[in-house]
Amino acid sequence: MGEDEMFEAALASVQDAHPIWYLVLLMMAGTGLGVSEDALSVWVGGLWGRGENPFPIEYYVVALYAGVVLSDTWTFILGRLAHDAVGERLKKKIFSDPRKADRAMAKIQKYGDNIGFVQRFSVGARLGIAFLSGFSGISLTKFVAGTALGALITLPAQLYVGYLMREQIGKAIELISHYGWVVAVLVLVIFAALIKRRLRRDTTVFEEP
Repeated sequence: MGEDEMFEAALASVQDAHPIWYLVLLMMAGTGLGVSEDALSVWVGGLWGRGENPFPIEYYVVALYAGVVLSDTWTFILGRLAHDAVGERLKKKIFSDPRKADRAMAKIQKYGDNIGFVQRFSVGARLGIAFLSGFSGISLTKFVAGTALGALITLPAQLYVGYLMREQIGKAIELISHYGWVVAVLVLVIFAALIKRRLRRDTTVFEEP
């Protein structure tokens, strides 16, 4: 089953279900299992616009908001676990002096504390950015705070798009599916380039005389 078919099947299964299942789907999105957060939120906005939501819209908003924050947090934690498993080996390959690696990573952490907020606006790239943030050692508390703040902006926007396009919801989801990857690739390339540049810069700065 393709990713689009999987997502359509997921939507069909929760259309009349309690909003808690939307939270479950978002948690699946946090592990990369073929569920689009943007499409799901737009879908709910369409249900709301057509008056087809069997539960009060507030229930959906709470479930989606909690799912968004918990999903990003879980992805971040997976990145942190990956760092704990292989991070030291990567540092040894990049740096000859462990002290340089520690100082470089400290710089990344310092300048990356706002990434939780930024990644909320990165359509299609959130999974990768959250994972890399955890891997880079950025503060979990600050990442979650940024995600929670950013979701207060992005979630209403997603719901409103669905509300406005309630009679063309399939077209809205198709656009997200087809063009979200463009944003994803662009943001991930920029993010990776910034980290690489910071590492190179700090490698030079921390060279022993």
